[in-house]
Amino acid sequence: GKTRSIIEEYVAEKQKNYRAMDYFPAEVEKIDNARVERIGNYIVYSFLNSNDTDKLYKSIKDLLKK
Repeated sequence: GKTRSIIEEYVAEKQKNYRAMDYFPAEVEKIDNARVERIGNYIVYSFLNSNDTDKLYKSIKDLLKK
């Protein structure tokens, strides 16, 4: 939907800007792993390393099942 595309554009812009600034190498993984996902009625985005991203989305999904 429209909200998701707005968020995806925001994430893409952040990725572009951080790369242009030669952001700290340890942080580049977080930018590269940026993720936008619809979970139920929510659109969630994150800038985390892949392990933390997986944990975050699993936690959100688990909480919304309750």
